[in-house]
Amino acid sequence: MLVRIWAGLAPTRTGPPAAPVLGYKGVSLVCPSDGRWFAYGGVAALIDANGAEELRADPDRTFERALVNTAPKGAVPVQF
Repeated sequence: MLVRIWAGLAPTRTGPPAAPVLGYKGVSLVCPSDGRWFAYGGVAALIDANGAEELRADPDRTFERALVNTAPKGAVPVQF
């Protein structure tokens, strides 16, 4: 599902906005052999195992919500 959403996002050169000092700073999913997915503030990123970064615009935060939903049940506070 994540790959399908990712494929539908347009490439961008704009990184995510600065995160606040306190509170939510985005969500990431680490894949030891493939790198890391990250999303915050309308931008999604794929950082491969070599550190190369590909950015995609996620204006509706669809990818970000899908990434949060990969967390095991009970790992994310209900208020979130």
